[in-house]
Amino acid sequence: LLEELPEIDVLLGVGQLGRLKEVLDLLNQDIQTPLVFVEESPGDADPGTTRWGVTGPTAYLKVADGCDNRCTYCVIPQVKGPYRSRPLEALVQEARGLAAQGIKELCLVAQDVTAYGLDLYGELRLPHLLRQLAEIEELRWIRLLYCYPTYITDELLQLIRDEEKICPYLDIPLQHGSTTVLKRMGRRGDRAFLERLLAHIRDTVPGIALRTTFIVGFPGETEGEFQELLDFMEQQRFQWAGVFTYSREPDTPAARMKKQVPERVKEERYHQAMMLQREITSELNRQWLGRRLDVLVEGAAPDREGFYVGRAYLHAPEVDGQVYFASALDHRPGDVVRVLITDVAEYDLVGEMTK
Repeated sequence: LLEELPEIDVLLGVGQLGRLKEVLDLLNQDIQTPLVFVEESPGDADPGTTRWGVTGPTAYLKVADGCDNRCTYCVIPQVKGPYRSRPLEALVQEARGLAAQGIKELCLVAQDVTAYGLDLYGELRLPHLLRQLAEIEELRWIRLLYCYPTYITDELLQLIRDEEKICPYLDIPLQHGSTTVLKRMGRRGDRAFLERLLAHIRDTVPGIALRTTFIVGFPGETEGEFQELLDFMEQQRFQWAGVFTYSREPDTPAARMKKQVPERVKEERYHQAMMLQREITSELNRQWLGRRLDVLVEGAAPDREGFYVGRAYLHAPEVDGQVYFASALDHRPGDVVRVLITDVAEYDLVGEMTK
């Protein structure tokens, strides 16, 4: 980087955010050579880190960085290094600071949220972290994103079921529904494992909303393997699914694989899978007609007078649908109101405030 961009003043590693003030102070001095801070750190922030200027009712809490999985298509382990959990105390303190600024929903993120604590404490600590976060009085919702399927434990599922502040929602990137493709991807577990896991999740947490992501056009993906993916989607009927065409990342095993799928075929498969998921989501949304949902208000609907927009437990911010509801009252972002669902607009729900 320094050779290609000689104008760089500082190289700051992904685990060195806690040294930002130190770096800025050094830049005020007469430094003749670039500053380099790239050594590994146990986390992104030291205990006591506070984030200011957060707006809206929702914030993201990064519980770890890096990744120990070795998916053949992914460059993240090379860029960010091994999985590094942040200290539990630092996370709780940061969450308290966010809640004090008015945050009502906390979304936990990492490359693999469910692996939290394994590197730092020698055991999975996500349930323990969730219990401490749930004790923060100002928080209303806690949401789990990017959960690798391997570490979704009974303890975690029972906590999601029993703790009212934890949204019955899981984002589990599964990437494909064909065992042979999953093997080429370097994913742990085959289709049968995923089917058992998903059935167990739904049995343990009735009504849970599941989001996932899939990659189409992975090297060597045949028409038959793609059809396996579509069958898997139809069988499992996820509330939400994102579909992406395979991107050939340099220096990854998948980039060197033979039988790269043509871009035209990738696009065709992408549109076919997205069309199927759109139909599934629309059908699942219609099940909410005539039912009531608690909705976290995000603000006034920009193009509908007398309407507000928000999200229910089944909607993660930015990636899922929303709830538009009519109300004669004034609501502020962060309020939680009861909404009777009266209509469905494909991905979104429409309703009116009710008691």
